[in-house]
Amino acid sequence: MKCWGENRNGGLGDGTTIDRWTPVDVDGLSDAASIDVALVHTCALLDSKTVKCWGGNSLGALGDGTTTDRWTPVDVLGLSDVVAISLGSGRSCALLGTGTVQCWGNNSWGGGGDGTTTHRSTPVDVVGLSDVVAISAGHVHTCATLADGTVRCWGRNHFGQLGRVSRAFSNRSAEVANPAPDKSPEVARDLPASGKNWREAASRDAKSPDTPSVEIASKLVNPPAAVVLGRKSSEMIAGSNSP
Repeated sequence: MKCWGENRNGGLGDGTTIDRWTPVDVDGLSDAASIDVALVHTCALLDSKTVKCWGGNSLGALGDGTTTDRWTPVDVLGLSDVVAISLGSGRSCALLGTGTVQCWGNNSWGGGGDGTTTHRSTPVDVVGLSDVVAISAGHVHTCATLADGTVRCWGRNHFGQLGRVSRAFSNRSAEVANPAPDKSPEVARDLPASGKNWREAASRDAKSPDTPSVEIASKLVNPPAAVVLGRKSSEMIAGSNSP
């Protein structure tokens, strides 16, 4: 694996904090199956279904039990049978083969989903979450797609990105609103089969600055097959499950 560019906090994993204009090897990493990159840290899912992380660690995002920046990859402690990873701002999450999710690092606004707002330097379970098939971590919130096609989110909710009536943050996962089609027939005309960018729709449809994007969440006539969160805290994209 090779990285290049800005290297503050050792985010390139080459054992230095020197910015690199050309690709350099990440030290000691040869069996990465996938990677994800946040602002100042990076994680790799290995063929062994374990995870290594490196870079900025002030809130415990590397999962090694410390808050010390690491310039080369370190093992995330106590993590195994990982099938996917997703990183947010100072936070990391992993989807396990059991269909459960664990997160570590920044837990501001409950982004770790463990029922607290305590930062975690090792992985903890997201409360009340099972049968998960995909995850995506945004800036300060996270969402998961379940096997039944529903979506659950947790973390900051200032822009209504959790898809619920209240704008309060949530430190536990809760289902995104998705009423039956016959309860909002006008929705079908607005939502293309390929999905809708909730942020754009919220800007268009909001009647006042206090209108949460749960209005947009309710437009998911068909349960999304997956969700992808933007790095900005207000962004959420939902893909439709329609053919």
